[in-house]
Amino acid sequence: GVWNVGILSNGNNATLTITATVDTGTGGSVITNSASITALDQNDPDNTNDSDSVDITVVGTTGTITSTTPIVPGDVVTITVTDADLNTDSRVAETFQLTTTNSVTGETELLTYTETGIDTRVFTSTVNTVYGITAGTNDDGTFVVKRGDTLVTEYNDALTDTGASATVSATTT
Repeated sequence: GVWNVGILSNGNNATLTITATVDTGTGGSVITNSASITALDQNDPDNTNDSDSVDITVVGTTGTITSTTPIVPGDVVTITVTDADLNTDSRVAETFQLTTTNSVTGETELLTYTETGIDTRVFTSTVNTVYGITAGTNDDGTFVVKRGDTLVTEYNDALTDTGASATVSATTT
């Protein structure tokens, strides 16, 4: 845009503060912000300082993962991941997969997480449970559970709000 400084006395300065919202899914990228003088209505004795630029690294958002508790055989467990960085296209509801493990029996289920709507940045998955004392079949859509079992879901948040990565987990007991 155009910034009109107006009248500025010799030796004074003016500051322009810009607040911007970056596109979804741009975490980790570098944006270069450039500014330059394009027109003057007076003589500039030093034109070597008439432009400047700065690189800005876009940080991510720290994701969270939650799960319904407690585990009750026959109930459906819902696991929710919230992370704006996973929303790479604001025009569609997206999906991804994570593995949940029964840490007592070793049974695993590969679950598909679906964004709850277009551009919500919230993803949910559900898995059925049935009662049993031994592990069920992996990836059959149902966990065999009993009292004392624990379902663990881990998610690698590749870009947190500090610019680092982190493993985030939810435990259903």
